[in-house]
Amino acid sequence: MGASISWVAIHGRDQQSVLDELGWRRTGAYEEFPESSTTCAMLKPGWFLIAMLQRADAYDGSIDLRRLSTGADLVACFVEEHVMFSGAASWRDGSRIWSVEHDGQKEGFRDLVVTGDLPGEMFGIIDKAKASQDAEGSTAEVDFFFDIPVDIARQITGFRYDRADVDGVPLKFEVLHPVERARRSGLLKSIFGGQ
Repeated sequence: MGASISWVAIHGRDQQSVLDELGWRRTGAYEEFPESSTTCAMLKPGWFLIAMLQRADAYDGSIDLRRLSTGADLVACFVEEHVMFSGAASWRDGSRIWSVEHDGQKEGFRDLVVTGDLPGEMFGIIDKAKASQDAEGSTAEVDFFFDIPVDIARQITGFRYDRADVDGVPLKFEVLHPVERARRSGLLKSIFGGQ
């Protein structure tokens, strides 16, 4: 069974404000690799990660990336190995800057859609994948383009979904649980004087 994970990394916002906005609370329980439904971790200096297994929330519009990136830089990524889809997008201060997507079922191994202003240094990742794919020839069984969005996101944040380290330094993934709806509902009622 292949991996299915979406994640968002934020730089320039307080961690607790991010968790509050998304409705998550820390549990104090840690994992060496994201195995729970939702976890968080510190990445490169200033980057805060929230990873969600078996959900595309960080990429499908379930999370308001425009709002979450207000006053910050944000990278979102989604990987669905079952269908060989990978995508990454960058947001800054409420605007999407670029996105890169690969859908292996759409146009085969060489499918790649780049929109926006991808940083020039990221084209080296694309060129390397193209060269590797070319070296495989017409009978290729490996999809090197799948790694392009994943590697671009890793270049910026340090995180890659199938690794538990950043530049050799092990990560600690803290398990997150949703804030109880009743508690949030009661809080809103007390604030706004609801029934």
